Amino acid sequence: MMKKIIFSVALALIGFASQAQESKAAQQEKAIEEGVQNGQLNEKQAAKLEKRKDRIAKDEAKAKENGKVTKVEAAELNARDKKLDKDIKRKKKNRVKETNP
Repeated sequence: MMKKIIFSVALALIGFASQAQESKAAQQEKAIEEGVQNGQLNEKQAAKLEKRKDRIAKDEAKAKENGKVTKVEAAELNARDKKLDKDIKRKKKNRVKETNP
């Protein structure tokens, strides 16, 4: 009985982490799109950021193929995700400074 409870909790946590990652990707997508629409990002910058976002998603899916994302894999994906967030914000901010002397 205890094993079933632990297994259920583990599955719930994995599902929660997966939903959080998908939500993060949606937020990044929205930030990139807004950056292009308001002129903070050009098409080339947006394409590079999109490519990185897609690569993180692809690597996450690959890590999940065996049914479990290890702590090391999760930490690496999280670090790459945070760096992408920072880069999106930095590029949008730099573009504003360039256009507004």
